[in-house]
Amino acid sequence: MGRLLKYKAIVIFAACSGIFLLSGCNSSGCTDNKSSIPLAGFYSYATLSPISVNKISLGGVDAPDDSLIINNASASEVYLPFRAEHDETQFYIHYHSRGIDDSAFNDTLTFRYNRLPYFASEECGAMYKYEVKEFSSTYHLIDSIALLDVNITNTDRETIRIFFRTYTEPPEEDTDDSGDADDSENTDNSVDSANRNML
Repeated sequence: MGRLLKYKAIVIFAACSGIFLLSGCNSSGCTDNKSSIPLAGFYSYATLSPISVNKISLGGVDAPDDSLIINNASASEVYLPFRAEHDETQFYIHYHSRGIDDSAFNDTLTFRYNRLPYFASEECGAMYKYEVKEFSSTYHLIDSIALLDVNITNTDRETIRIFFRTYTEPPEEDTDDSGDADDSENTDNSVDSANRNML
């Protein structure tokens, strides 16, 4: 009889522990990840190679200034969080390089999409993924945008490529005392060089 009561106590304890663990799944850990966030990489249109873009700020259009994703820094990729409450999200890129540090040179990215809620589990509830219908940009320093997959999920992989106009400077011909030209190359694929070339 004592052994049976001990067994029942173990079963009740295990059941209560399971309920506690399941209820813990309803914490902020589930709601914090309810949106999928696309990853965008930066590329040179001239070489089709990845690049780091210098001195940029990036944020959401009509979002507060303190919600900047990039604030006057260099970046080679960036996560672009879509608005789960809307069917469209816009981002702007401001260039801080000399000569174009003006909002007139800002580039704007626009994404229109279907919001697709799906259930991760009964405990954690619904999360969002997106199906991109249209995308566009302005073309100040951006040349084009490529979408690698119209389906944006919570998988951590690059789904957007932004191609910037870059400029390769020709080699300088420095002559020494013998009159021979210097064969060294001065190649600059940075966006800063593109900025100077556009002015």
